[in-house]
Amino acid sequence: MSQNTSPSDRAPDPDAVRAYYNQFSEIRTRNYLRHGNPRIERAIARILPLVRDGSSVLEIGCGAGLVAEQIARAAPRGFVWGCDLSDSAIELARTRV
Repeated sequence: MSQNTSPSDRAPDPDAVRAYYNQFSEIRTRNYLRHGNPRIERAIARILPLVRDGSSVLEIGCGAGLVAEQIARAAPRGFVWGCDLSDSAIELARTRV
């Protein structure tokens, strides 16, 4: 069996991935706030009918919290947790939700 690995066999550098998503989130979030985003709007439309006043929701890949913000409004006595690779997106989500 060969010990050679191709570049696609290696795991990506976690710090490089986080840096990419930090930059990505800052650019995209400004755009989403100015112009909206049909994908996010569809996500909100799909999830809100399932949310109740006391719902507990975990959003994986929450970005800047645009969906989590709407969930929190629909579940004022519930809990919303979000996680994302981007530290800057999480900080923005914290201010929004």
